[in-house]
Amino acid sequence: MLWLISHRSRLSVLTITMFIAFYFLSFFQELEAVNSSFQSEQTQTVSNKGYFIPGDAVQISVYPDTTTLLNNVFPIDAKGYVFLPILGKVQISNMDIIELERFLESNYSKYLRVTIVKTRPLIKAGLVGGFTRPGFYYVHKNETLWDLLSKGVAVTSNKGFEKMEWKRDRETVDSKLEPLLQSNLSLEEIGFKSGDQIFTPIPVPPRRGVFWENVMPLLTFALTVYTVYISYYFYYQSSYNR
Repeated sequence: MLWLISHRSRLSVLTITMFIAFYFLSFFQELEAVNSSFQSEQTQTVSNKGYFIPGDAVQISVYPDTTTLLNNVFPIDAKGYVFLPILGKVQISNMDIIELERFLESNYSKYLRVTIVKTRPLIKAGLVGGFTRPGFYYVHKNETLWDLLSKGVAVTSNKGFEKMEWKRDRETVDSKLEPLLQSNLSLEEIGFKSGDQIFTPIPVPPRRGVFWENVMPLLTFALTVYTVYISYYFYYQSSYNR
């Protein structure tokens, strides 16, 4: 009997040990995959001198603690500073990706149990006109034009895609975006720069004609005045007869 209990205990310990080993193995494999993905982006960005530009933004990702306040998108002001939790204003415009990650890991090591920090420079892109959610958005250069348009949810015009234009400094860069959408090229590959905008016209409601726009309001006003006059007249007559 004691042998059986001892045997079951050993099996339980072995099972728990195998479960913990499997968990940590999966965890480190996931971290390795994430690290490889970010390293490929870093190699491309650093080789292209992809420093953090004033007016753009930086995306900071912390693993495995993705709920930390540092895990966010931080705008870069005109002087190249970002406002980071705890640290306050930090100038990052003179850093590249690797330098910024080392700086963050060094300064946040006492606040995070496991410090694996990855950063991505983001550019500012505008969706203007007939979008469900127009505005400026921060996107990564490796995203496609479809990814950018999806942030605006949808176009409000039936011919929104046909009349869509790519603008820069109030001038049209390209007025035929359908081939770019079909090519699935990244924003960097098509030459998209920070501050560029995608414009689509706002649908104009159909005109109802001169009669409905000019004459009908006058007739409505006249009818209202006449109704008030008749009501007052009969009320006065009924009061007089009493």
